[in-house]
Amino acid sequence: MKLDLPPKPTRKALVDLCGADPEEVATLLFLTWSKLEELTEIEEKQSLEIAQLKAKISKNSRNSSKPPSTDKSNSGGNPPKKSSRKVGERKPGGQKGHKGATLEQRANPEHIVKLDAPQKCKCGKDLDAVAASGQQRRQVFDLPPEIKVEVTEYQAPICRCPSCGHKNVGKFPQEVSAPVQYGSRIRAVGTYLHVYHLIPYERLGEIFNHLFSSQLSTGVLTGFIKKSADCAKPLHDKIKEKVKASGFMHNDETGLNILDETSWLHTASTPEYAYFKVTEGRSFADIESVWNVYLKLCWSLVRCGSCYDPRRTIIGDFATHGFG
Repeated sequence: MKLDLPPKPTRKALVDLCGADPEEVATLLFLTWSKLEELTEIEEKQSLEIAQLKAKISKNSRNSSKPPSTDKSNSGGNPPKKSSRKVGERKPGGQKGHKGATLEQRANPEHIVKLDAPQKCKCGKDLDAVAASGQQRRQVFDLPPEIKVEVTEYQAPICRCPSCGHKNVGKFPQEVSAPVQYGSRIRAVGTYLHVYHLIPYERLGEIFNHLFSSQLSTGVLTGFIKKSADCAKPLHDKIKEKVKASGFMHNDETGLNILDETSWLHTASTPEYAYFKVTEGRSFADIESVWNVYLKLCWSLVRCGSCYDPRRTIIGDFATHGFG
């Protein structure tokens, strides 16, 4: 901003002016004071505008109603990179060679609705006495009117021993271990939606309530995840052994936010298997804990991965030939 100020006097000129014309000095001081007040008002206004702009820039999907797609990346504060593909290279829709999933009629539908035969022809002829010569079929794929949770009750007979009087109860199925519990299918659905589709517990509870009229608490849903993890552990260990037994594998890790703390998701994969495990860090000890074996220098194995120093290690003796 350009201010309308008089020419700047020298110190000697000001001293001489004080002795020769005190009134002029007072006028000059009042003019300076007015300009200072004007500048102060401008500075306050600009400070408020800057604060508002900073608040607008710092808004994201976590502290405002903005969608996640508008968030800037965590690294460098730059927006996500746009696709390098040129506009118009591919037409919208399925591409050439893509195997489609066309909806086709079924030979044995669950429900069949018989419709009334036409009563009159377009020419006006009565068709009441004419037998149908065929039929035209149209099928509608839809969900049943009500999707609800079914309750199965297991009743085990109780037999009292005539000799000692002991009550003997029939054997329940192994998975039926409590007087009231949820079954494996509802647990599988909850685990699938939470782990694969990343639906939070609270929203997942709303889904079960709205779709199945079943109110599941966060505690119940976390129990689903723990139980499913226990069931998957044998498969998890088997995949780990398959990867360890391979002569070639790829290793990598990436940051992972867990309860607002940075953890690390480690991966080791082959063309057939992929092994995942989370650790709190990415040091040599953390890498070692992933495999629970002693590590050796990686240059004795055909292996690819990042060049981060603790990653220059291998799991066991996989091969005897080097990189050449």
